[in-house]
Amino acid sequence: MTELNLNLKHLAYARFIIMIQSEFVTIKEAAVIFSVHAITIRRAIHKGFLVAIRVGNGPRSPYRISRKSIDKIHESIIKDLANKSGK
Repeated sequence: MTELNLNLKHLAYARFIIMIQSEFVTIKEAAVIFSVHAITIRRAIHKGFLVAIRVGNGPRSPYRISRKSIDKIHESIIKDLANKSGK
């Protein structure tokens, strides 16, 4: 690998770390965190599984998803996996 490729990988990793440490994330960032499509995240917001706020006043204003909401989902997934593996 070239030095440029390594630097780009480090930059991408650094951006990912910053993204997961921020208080709010975008729909695209949440999709990356959960390894799902952005539409899945939108559906989760509309069904009430994820807490999100709109930034702006218009109907097309972007959502921001609270990090606490993402952490709760992660915790519930881990608990479910632990319960299934314990059976």
